[in-house]
Amino acid sequence: MRIKKSQRNEYIYADGVWVRNFAKRRVKEVSINKMHTENDFSLVVSNEMENVSIKQLSFINDETLNFPNVVIVSDGYDFENKQDILANLPKTVAVFAVNGALKKWKHNKNKHGINLYVANNPYKECLDDLPRHSYYPTCVASTRTHTGFIEKYIGNKFLYVPTPEETLGSFFSNGITWHVDDYRNPVCAAIALAHRFNVKKLLLCCCDCSFKDQRPAAEQLENGLWQYPQHQLSHSVIDANLYWLAKQGDVVIADHSSGKDYVNAQYIPVEGINSLFIG
Repeated sequence: MRIKKSQRNEYIYADGVWVRNFAKRRVKEVSINKMHTENDFSLVVSNEMENVSIKQLSFINDETLNFPNVVIVSDGYDFENKQDILANLPKTVAVFAVNGALKKWKHNKNKHGINLYVANNPYKECLDDLPRHSYYPTCVASTRTHTGFIEKYIGNKFLYVPTPEETLGSFFSNGITWHVDDYRNPVCAAIALAHRFNVKKLLLCCCDCSFKDQRPAAEQLENGLWQYPQHQLSHSVIDANLYWLAKQGDVVIADHSSGKDYVNAQYIPVEGINSLFIG
């Protein structure tokens, strides 16, 4: 484990990415990574410039939210079936959905709704995550999210400002009291937001990119499923964010996904999910 300090911040090394201790307060929030190529740099700046012009967009920083129980759900392996588990969660549990989970959400049958949909994809592929159904829960999107997505999203919308990099700031910085360390990954963004909203019990569900059948260049996992090597970076960065959350000492962190095990989250089977939040 490699940890270093800079400008009173703490960072842990995760497969080439320095993951900041987002839980540390009263510090100047700075990412010391270069997460964008030259082409991406132009894209995110363009997105922010266009998003500035969209009227009536509020910042999540201005809201007072309290979610002590949170499930972060993506559309990983067997999501179509496993979302049925979430239907019976207590109403005291908030669901933060990411990636394709909203598009695939059984909104007509699911007893439990989505509290927040978290988005930060700067590319036009972000439009693929827009639902074809009419269920649009509250969305919390990065200021760098593809403008077309934000414009087309029908439900309530809030923005968050990603933690500035040393070479990339934000048009929205003035008046922002806190940033979100997202590493261009919506699961990481959701973890940071959950912390800001006072999470005490956190479950990751279907937060993996695994699949059943072997494909070229894929690697096999211990559970028999497969994933591409590039997904290991996302896994490591998510796990590093969980490390900083776990360091708070009063947060229970669990996982019910089908990728590699997280070091900083205890895997729990289906039958343990309800008891996690009820106990």
